[in-house]
Amino acid sequence: MQIKLSFQIKLFLCLVAFSSLLLTLIGAYTYYQLDAQLHRDLGARAQVQAREIALIPTLIDTVKNNDTDGIAALMNKIRASSDASYIVIGDNHTMHLYHSEHSNLLGTPMIGGDNKEVLEGKSIISIRKGGIGVSLRSKAPIMDENNQ
Repeated sequence: MQIKLSFQIKLFLCLVAFSSLLLTLIGAYTYYQLDAQLHRDLGARAQVQAREIALIPTLIDTVKNNDTDGIAALMNKIRASSDASYIVIGDNHTMHLYHSEHSNLLGTPMIGGDNKEVLEGKSIISIRKGGIGVSLRSKAPIMDENNQ
């Protein structure tokens, strides 16, 4: 048994299908654009904070001296007023000197593969899997007046 549809019904069904497809495409495009904008905004905000932390003279001295207790004391104060999910400090050999979430990582290598540019003196924003999972990261080099 065949059902014969009138031209108006066929046209209506085609318009509904086309509208649904169009709305799905527009929704997907908007979602990805908003997601990318959110990553850019959060990354830029985190980068400003990372750069500001990297300029603190007391931190520069404690990192230079590998004073993990001094770094922890200073960073715990900063962490209390920061909106960052976590803060990690590493040395020029990519070893953890401070980790706000896992203090047991001190002295272990930093993971994620995004340290090369930071060691070259550049600030970066990346999305990598690290010790606490996949995250949006911003890294800034801690350098003294001699760029060390």
